Amino acid sequence: RFVAPLTGLLDAGEPELGEVAVRALGRSASEAAIGPLVGALEDDSLAAAASRALVQLAQIHPVAVRAALAARIT
Repeated sequence: RFVAPLTGLLDAGEPELGEVAVRALGRSASEAAIGPLVGALEDDSLAAAASRALVQLAQIHPVAVRAALAARIT
């Protein structure tokens, strides 16, 4: 329910706000956060935080994170 508003903050043009949103998405434990975080890997200002957030989510949703990253590569 809160993933969509946080995802909207990723495109707000404010790097600090985007980083806070990325960290919150990582802590959300929501599988719905995986896609936006994989997308955030494309943004140089968010890539490091998105990486850490995906590591957090991979502890809960390992198959989904692996699949999302594999789809990004292919």
